[in-house]
Amino acid sequence: MNGNNRAAAMRPPVYAAVNRRRLMRDLNALSRIGLGDRGSVTRLVFSIKELRSRQLLIHLMRQAGLQIRIDAIGNIFGRLDGLAPRAPAVLAGSHLDT
Repeated sequence: MNGNNRAAAMRPPVYAAVNRRRLMRDLNALSRIGLGDRGSVTRLVFSIKELRSRQLLIHLMRQAGLQIRIDAIGNIFGRLDGLAPRAPAVLAGSHLDT
């Protein structure tokens, strides 16, 4: 096996379809962190609830095979290398605090 084939064999799988069951499970787990009596979710920045949501996100990203980087102000970046190293990157973003 040459170097390129070995690297490809070690790469996590690229998912062609969304696993709805896993997606809903993960979103529900995240929504329970900071869940209020009336069904609203509150996770104030720098709170324990926001920290727990960040820990869950990092865990889920690692499970998916992403490389994690956290910058100086706390933004979490997950990187999954594609099959074409010179292809442009795809970025998405959101907030865990409310």
